[in-house]
Amino acid sequence: MPLFSHRHNSSALPTSTTTNSSYSAKDQKLHKLNSKISLPILLFSLLSIFFGLAGIIFAVNAVRRPSPLPVYRCGRSEDTFRAFYSLSDSGKLRDNGALLDRPKLLGFVGIQTGFGSADRRAALRSTWFPSDPDRLLRLEQATGIAFRFVIGKSKDAKKTAQLEKEIDKYRDFMLIDVQEEYLKLPYKTLAYFKAAFLHFEADYYVKADDDIYLRPDRLATLLAKERSNPLTYIGCMKKGHVITDPKMKWYEKSGHLIGNEYFLHAYGPIYVLSANVVASLAAARNNSLRMFSNEDVTIGSWMLAMNVHHEDNRAICDPRCTSTSIAVWDIPKCSGLCNPAFRMKELHNIKAMSSTKSIPFQYFTAAPVAILKNDSCLNSVRLHFYGTEAINAFAEGTADAGQCKCTENAFGEGHVKEAGHGHGQRLGHSHGFSDGDEESGVLELGIVSHSIIIGISLGVSHSPCTIRPLIAALSFHQFFEGFALGGISIGTAVASVYNPNSPGALIVEGILDSISAGILVYMALVDLIAADFLSKRMSCNFRLQVVSYLMLFLGAGLMSLLAIWA
Repeated sequence: MPLFSHRHNSSALPTSTTTNSSYSAKDQKLHKLNSKISLPILLFSLLSIFFGLAGIIFAVNAVRRPSPLPVYRCGRSEDTFRAFYSLSDSGKLRDNGALLDRPKLLGFVGIQTGFGSADRRAALRSTWFPSDPDRLLRLEQATGIAFRFVIGKSKDAKKTAQLEKEIDKYRDFMLIDVQEEYLKLPYKTLAYFKAAFLHFEADYYVKADDDIYLRPDRLATLLAKERSNPLTYIGCMKKGHVITDPKMKWYEKSGHLIGNEYFLHAYGPIYVLSANVVASLAAARNNSLRMFSNEDVTIGSWMLAMNVHHEDNRAICDPRCTSTSIAVWDIPKCSGLCNPAFRMKELHNIKAMSSTKSIPFQYFTAAPVAILKNDSCLNSVRLHFYGTEAINAFAEGTADAGQCKCTENAFGEGHVKEAGHGHGQRLGHSHGFSDGDEESGVLELGIVSHSIIIGISLGVSHSPCTIRPLIAALSFHQFFEGFALGGISIGTAVASVYNPNSPGALIVEGILDSISAGILVYMALVDLIAADFLSKRMSCNFRLQVVSYLMLFLGAGLMSLLAIWA
């Protein structure tokens, strides 16, 4: 047995040795294999880490670096401002968030400028024309009119480079595919109208020069007037002898086709064409329209062929500042302002142009009437009272309706358009009941109905404990207290037969109060507070956020004190 055991142990020993030697050989092979593979893997890992870190660095730089805004191109024209519509609640977006191909407007103003007119553009931006994209967008929202500098191309690389820097800074240009030359001004004007029609769906298209002083608010009122003829040509109309002497200014080389006297046409510094007229021009084939030497004569000849309605308006060619001036320039001495860079600032300092009286009471009475008529011309009426100074304040987001300036005429001449044209736009457009007008209408409807309920309650009340808090509440309603006064009259009339403590009266009053309270709470939270606190201006200014929150809570606290007497 021991012998057997010995044999067993001795036979097992070599087996164990063989197994260990086998594992040792495998380890050696794996070690050799790992030593061969480890170096490439190490290099690959280091390379991957390097690319990963480089990607992170590039990503951080891309996020921190201000990316250039996209330029909207339509054919051979470009709107350098269009990208800013996507940065704000401008009403220029589809439901899916994409930009509209042709945003709807009351009017589009193309300010014709050239490569040598940088000083004029600077003067405009320091006066009535907004000097940054945010203010330009606010002006568009306020008036329903978009404004752009219109310029062609140049073969001069230096001039083009300077213009590109200006475009990057202000983004307020429309670029068109035509050589920027004075002798080609008629061609540039046609290219402008075609480009404007492709980019915007406006009711009116305005051509203006960069050497006139313009009041955007009064222009909006002019464009918002009701007109029966869809083919309208608005301007300072004139006639005169045709200049056929080549040595004289305004020489017309095709004068033999016209005759001795010009047909009726508008002065060139500013005129307005309705949408149907511009649509016809946009559809015209190249070289199908006759070009005369002078741009204003050329446009006048087209208008004569189209059988348009000529509307003569002297407010857009006023040689002096008045309370009704829409555009001011030194007619007839100059075809614009003489020395425009200086005169522009000089005019801006005249009170009759940059500011006028306070808002008259007619505006406050016009507001509820416009709501009841489902009339969105209220925005145009409101801004007719605002002077250039107030519009600039509105563009900066600091305007207060109670401090705005105004003109003395509530509606201007003629009638303002009513609702029903279906060209709505937030905060500005004068046709159709827009989203901004719906919000204003709902808010004012809630305040009005609440004021009426308070007025009725005050009229039927006999207890001083009830009357005192109601009078305190009325003091916070400003011009809606007129509706409350009407409610007081109703309450006084029915006081003898009306029992405010009856179940029916309590149910009706409770329902109306609930509706009014719901409207006011919703509008306060969603359309007023949220709109302000989520705005771009608020999010970019921490100091403004702190002050706004403090004022919000202070106002809520003061209003809560009314509960002591309620």
